[in-house]
Parts: sequence; C-alpha cells; structure tokens
Amino acid sequence: MKVLLQQLESGLFVGLKSELVGEVKRARIFGTTSEAMDFCFETGMKDVEVLLRFAKSAQELRFRPFSQREIDVRLRRFRAQVERLEMLQKQLQEKTLEATETIAEIEQIALRTKQWEKAFGAKPKGQRANGLPIDRPTSNGSAPKGRATVRKLETSGKPRHQTFPCIEQVLRVC
Repeated sequence: MKVLLQQLESGLFVGLKSELVGEVKRARIFGTTSEAMDFCFETGMKDVEVLLRFAKSAQELRFRPFSQREIDVRLRRFRAQVERLEMLQKQLQEKTLEATETIAEIEQIALRTKQWEKAFGAKPKGQRANGLPIDRPTSNGSAPKGRATVRKLETSGKPRHQTFPCIEQVLRVC
C-alpha cells in the first residue's frame, strides 16, 4: 500500500523534498497515514487529501483529514489545554510561595527557641526540643501517651506546669 498526499486545489502530489509534482512516480511515499499527517502539521499544509493506493487493486481510498471543522475543533482543544496548563502553573507558583513562607516561619521559630535556650537554659513553655508545641496534659493530670509536658517541681515536691513569659517579651529584653 502506498500513502500519498495530494493537494486539493491543484491536484498535484507532495514530492520527495516537499515540492509539488504532477506525477505519482515522483511523489513522496509515506510509511503510514500518521507520517503523512505529521508532515502536513510540520509544513502547515491543510488543503490535502490522503491517498491510499493498494498494490494488487486498481482501487484507491481518499480522505480529507484537515477539514476546516476538524481544524477548529483541534484548535479549541489546544487552547483549552493551554489555559488549563497556565492555571496549573499559577497554582504551582502559589503553592511554592506558601511553602517558602512556611519554611521561613519554621526557621524563625527555631531561631527564637535557640535564643530562648541560650538566655534561660530551658525550652519555652509548650515546646519540645524541635520547637513543636507540646500537647497539654489530660484531665487526670497525666501526659497523653507518647507525649511530654514541661513541669516544674515546687518546694513541696508537687509538680505543676512551669509558666514562662511570652517569648517575644523575653527577646525584647535580651
């Protein structure tokens, strides 16, 4: 089977080097219809017919893959995909900005914790060594399973929660 491209307006065939020729013998033979259509996309040819000629038959099959309606549909799909990609890119940029801000906040908390430790030699109330908040004790006074609370022993030996002033106030004094 031979796959050829024939220009509708002139009736000429696409030649070996994309020139138009009048004879089938000098026309470019494509391996598949997909190759022929890819060639049309690359060169911008729209007014063509794909011609299928069979070796053992005098019959041939013709079809027009680029009717104006089909081009319009493909163009609308392409535009919709471009708009969707632009929207996704914008969302990705927003999420990246949010992540950057979150990282900056975490770094500020870590810095404040280090400054607190340096100034007072202890962790601020309600924070673990990694700067994350500590869960409060349950109603019976014990810490939730797998969690710790900051406690201070009074002179009587009874534990109570240690209270620290706000970290911002301490940092202003330092």
